[in-house]
Amino acid sequence: MRQAINVNDIMVFFDKKERQSYKMMAAIKRHYNKQSYQPITIKEFAEYYNIQQDTILVVMQANDQLKTQQKEAQNLKLEQAKESKTKTEETKKQQQLEKLEAREKEKPRFTSKNY
Repeated sequence: MRQAINVNDIMVFFDKKERQSYKMMAAIKRHYNKQSYQPITIKEFAEYYNIQQDTILVVMQANDQLKTQQKEAQNLKLEQAKESKTKTEETKKQQQLEKLEAREKEKPRFTSKNY
């Protein structure tokens, strides 16, 4: 389980937009004298906003599950698009072959009798 809070968690928890969530995260980091690269822990977040850690954990888990579902759906769409493209290419090749075969049948055959 993650121990650090990210901007998406703040967005979901407070129903804020991304920009406001970044500002909130910056305020927490200033409060705890953290550098920009240092993460905010669940404990620090809960203390700063005076909430129970379990509350934010539930939100984080739900957010992570949603991300996983979205990635799986996106991967499924990509696979379906690849399969569709492959089928379309195969169909085009088959149609081209059929056209070539039809042209070959229509061509007059030259024999020595034709000269």
